[in-house]
Amino acid sequence: MAGGAERVLRRRIKSVQSTKKITKAMELIAASRILKAQQRVNAARPYSEQITAVIRNLAAAGAGKGAVLLEQREEIRTVAFVAVAGDRGLCGGYNTTIIRTVEREMARLQAEGRTVGESLKDLEKRYPDLVKLILAKDGSLLNSIDIFINGESAHPGALSRPVKDGDKLKVIMIIQGG
Repeated sequence: MAGGAERVLRRRIKSVQSTKKITKAMELIAASRILKAQQRVNAARPYSEQITAVIRNLAAAGAGKGAVLLEQREEIRTVAFVAVAGDRGLCGGYNTTIIRTVEREMARLQAEGRTVGESLKDLEKRYPDLVKLILAKDGSLLNSIDIFINGESAHPGALSRPVKDGDKLKVIMIIQGG
């Protein structure tokens, strides 16, 4: 082996070993942070239980009558999935778990119809407020909504697009701002 190629290999090996040490140090720091966070959660548990008991007693005594958040609902009318994932290093497993959980819950929502519009109407029967977030008063799709059928955009004419049994329909709200 020529001297130059050997030097390049040694430098590359040393670089990989340095990266390995840095990664190991980051993992140790992350593990200690998780442990500290778990300890804080455990330390706060008695306070949480006490506050819950106080609110339960207040609600039983009649305090907060008419408060919307304390009323028990007969049925769930609107479902929204908001995935909050991390954007820091070494959080791939965390993000994967969150995304997998959201997708599993989304798969439980089933709708029937021959077109996208009919499928939305079927969902409206179970979640009446849902369509208000998707459609304008004239029945057209809101500008901030994009619809995908099996991963492909359904525009233009999204509401009249046909859907087959087993198609995956995703309704995505586009967050706008400046």
